[in-house]
Amino acid sequence: MRRTWIVLKREWRELRENRFLLVSTAALPLFLCMGAVFAALTTARAEITASDVQPLLGQAPAHLLPRQVMLFVLMKQLLGVFLAVPAIIPALISAYSVVGEKQLRTLEPVLATPIRVGELLTGKCLAAFLPALLATWTTFGVTCALLRTYLPPEGRAVAPPNAEWLIAVLLVAPLLAFGSNTLTVLVSARVRDPRAAHQFSSLLVLPILGAVLVQLARGILLGWRFWLGTAVVMLWVDAILLRLAARWFHREGILAKFG
Repeated sequence: MRRTWIVLKREWRELRENRFLLVSTAALPLFLCMGAVFAALTTARAEITASDVQPLLGQAPAHLLPRQVMLFVLMKQLLGVFLAVPAIIPALISAYSVVGEKQLRTLEPVLATPIRVGELLTGKCLAAFLPALLATWTTFGVTCALLRTYLPPEGRAVAPPNAEWLIAVLLVAPLLAFGSNTLTVLVSARVRDPRAAHQFSSLLVLPILGAVLVQLARGILLGWRFWLGTAVVMLWVDAILLRLAARWFHREGILAKFG
């Protein structure tokens, strides 16, 4: 555990020195927070009639006003977009962490120490997983606070937090961040360009964004059952990725591939 903590501190020190990663890690959550609040406030002030939301009335609660129905639908769309944060940020950090070791040829000296491969990978994974989770939960909390503060009372009735947002943020987001992180580490062992590793591992977010597009194209509103099912699927995917990582990464194999 002590060696893992040493690796974790080393990775965070390098992250602080990499301005590109710092800006990228902060920019996406900030952009999503500002975009969500702006979209919600704009919708709350718009003139919306029952005819404008007629196709959606059957899927929204019956007691909602037309403007509330539009906000209700908007919040469901934003939830899927928010989950891009735990998918993209750990992939970005891990890609530069692992491939950077290749390019700088600093991995061999580390593996020459008594550190175990599992301790090394755990430290690297936590260095990407924890900032992504912190960014996700902070963005969620700040967004909820701003919406609850600036939306009119009728808008607050459909604003998060609610059951589906809590399930997605507290269950799906950590599992998605873990899977994205583990997949990046696996891909990074095969490539020498951090951009290639990041782009490949970011494919994990496509099913989530696909759910958003389905809602938009078909007028289907996904509820808490969908996100609970997504959490179960992600748990299964993460278990597979973890087994692959344990099988692929051995000291001799890493030295051969990273050398």
